[in-house]
Amino acid sequence: MKKKGTAFHTGNVIEWLDCGNKDATVSTNQRILEFHKNEKLTDDTAVIENSIIIQPCYLGANVRIINSIIGPHVFSWRKFHH
Repeated sequence: MKKKGTAFHTGNVIEWLDCGNKDATVSTNQRILEFHKNEKLTDDTAVIENSIIIQPCYLGANVRIINSIIGPHVFSWRKFHH
């Protein structure tokens, strides 16, 4: 990219969020979702049937949550069936 003339700039890091193991990933999810909890976090194509979503949760495009209880602080890009 540099050879093609792409300009790179440094950025400010306010907080380092780790996701190297389960506990760190859960903590990172919590921090990010709490920061964005007042935004729309469920995609319009998400299908939620007979389920309870404990907010905040991120539910991406075409996610199907069926017969489940999830949350809080869940990022979902897949189907959940219970």
